[in-house]
Amino acid sequence: MERELQAHGNFREQYQKLNAHLVELNYSQRSLRRYDEYSRRIDRTLGEGGKNDSEFNKDTCDWVIKRFLGTGTFEALSKYYRALIHCALTVFEYSSTGRIYQYTHPRAPQPESPLSNDIEGYCKSDAAKGRTEKTLQKKHYYLKIIEGYYSTTKAFQRWSQLGRTDVFDFIESIASCSSSQMCTYLGLLKGFLSYLYDEGRIEENLAVFVPRSSYKGNPEIPSVYSTDEIGLLLNSLNRASPLGKRNYAIILIAARLGLRASDIARLEFSCLIWEKSCISLIQYKTKEPLVLPLTNEIGSALIDYLKYSRPKSDSPRVFLRLNSPFKPMEDSAVSSAVSRAFKKSGITIANRKHGSHALRFSLAKRLLDSKTPIPIIAKIYGHVSTQTTMKYLSIDEDALKQCALEVAPYTFKEAII
Repeated sequence: MERELQAHGNFREQYQKLNAHLVELNYSQRSLRRYDEYSRRIDRTLGEGGKNDSEFNKDTCDWVIKRFLGTGTFEALSKYYRALIHCALTVFEYSSTGRIYQYTHPRAPQPESPLSNDIEGYCKSDAAKGRTEKTLQKKHYYLKIIEGYYSTTKAFQRWSQLGRTDVFDFIESIASCSSSQMCTYLGLLKGFLSYLYDEGRIEENLAVFVPRSSYKGNPEIPSVYSTDEIGLLLNSLNRASPLGKRNYAIILIAARLGLRASDIARLEFSCLIWEKSCISLIQYKTKEPLVLPLTNEIGSALIDYLKYSRPKSDSPRVFLRLNSPFKPMEDSAVSSAVSRAFKKSGITIANRKHGSHALRFSLAKRLLDSKTPIPIIAKIYGHVSTQTTMKYLSIDEDALKQCALEVAPYTFKEAII
């Protein structure tokens, strides 16, 4: 929960507040010394611009970033200058929200175009419909690209300048994109144009001129791993280390239960029903309830992680980052943990995918091999429709045929007219 915005002071004052918070979070002395070093350099830079006593607000923070970034990109900077920018952003965000953000690729601050407000309005209206944060982030990313095209290439100041030709021009500009990207762009453009029309920003409903994409997704056969390979993967983890204990529990849950990375990342203590030996949760993707067995094997791995690896935290989430500030793991971190484990395991990956979803597909293969009926597999996976399950079952047509339920013979009677 974000706290209310505080009154800003100068950089030194805001850094002291951040430093006290880092101490509370048990940051190492080494990390604290580095923050001190970076803060002194930032303070000197502010002094060179006559801004040491200025309020450290967004404008001042942007000024500092521009000084360090210049006209280049964040990726082109040395590790030291990246750390300086990270420190400046962390001080500003903590003073504004009371939270510490993990920055990876900040860009030089760009002025908002006059078209931005409607982009934000569309995203807010979409959020009110219950869209997930991940979906909203993806939409916002692509919409900003669309906005950039019209604000630079077309030099539009308002969406009311948009006409049919402008819609066709943008579609032509993305002709070289992949089929999946084209599908994303066309879907977003159609939805956004409908929003602009409904809000009275454009006079004509230009959404009707956006073609529908025929892209149906990737039909490739899913990547699977054998029972022996899964065993090799689990045995390759160093369970004597905190990282190994955590990742072993994560990979075991993915391999034995087929949980998605999004559900593993959001697994809370309230989901672990120890007295009934089950895991009960609401799936993040489908919002459907799912109950799975909490086996002795999984329970032992969780207890080992919770007792000897998990950092002290009040977070309701089970799996946390092992570095301060010990935030809950994200979906991508779960998938990355699985991917890194595969690469270090000695398993021949070849052209197979090796993220957490490969473990989900592999479980489907094992269930098929044991001739588990399709409705049972669908229930284990939390699928509302067995049609969704068919994607997983495409990995083994021979086994699929053996899972078909027999239909009792029926003799049709001749109709009497």
